[in-house]
Amino acid sequence: MNFKSTLIAAAVAVASMGASAATTLDLQPDGFGSFSAQFQGFASGAEFTFTANLGDSLDLLSVTSNYLPGTNPSGFKISAVWLDGVSVGVNDPQPGQFDNWSYSISSLTAGVHTIKVIGTSFDSAASFNGNVQITPVPEPETYALMLAGLGAVGFVARRRRSV
Repeated sequence: MNFKSTLIAAAVAVASMGASAATTLDLQPDGFGSFSAQFQGFASGAEFTFTANLGDSLDLLSVTSNYLPGTNPSGFKISAVWLDGVSVGVNDPQPGQFDNWSYSISSLTAGVHTIKVIGTSFDSAASFNGNVQITPVPEPETYALMLAGLGAVGFVARRRRSV
């Protein structure tokens, strides 16, 4: 009985080693009206999450790694980039230098989004770097306030003309 419970505990421990929690990205204002965050990973299947509001524009999701192919490959070879469980990105390999993936979408749904990077690490120091940049879409109240301001300016201009 003791052997059986030890075996079950070992199996659960080994199974949980493969599962890792996603790293939450803290999107910060970049000074140009957008929000961005950088990330770095060392293992295939690394996950990163970020939160967006309804209608936010994903201006850029890019992932880059150093990868040198050949008989003794080195670096991290990216094979897929996933956003919310869907394979995205366009691979733009630069032979002998970088493995570049980039993606953009005009409108995100509100909530938490997950980025997952799949690839092969050919040495212990291999890694990949990424960047997420989103632009928030103004809320309806912002448009209403802008229209009210334009209306007030028009009213004052018309009133000055008639006097």
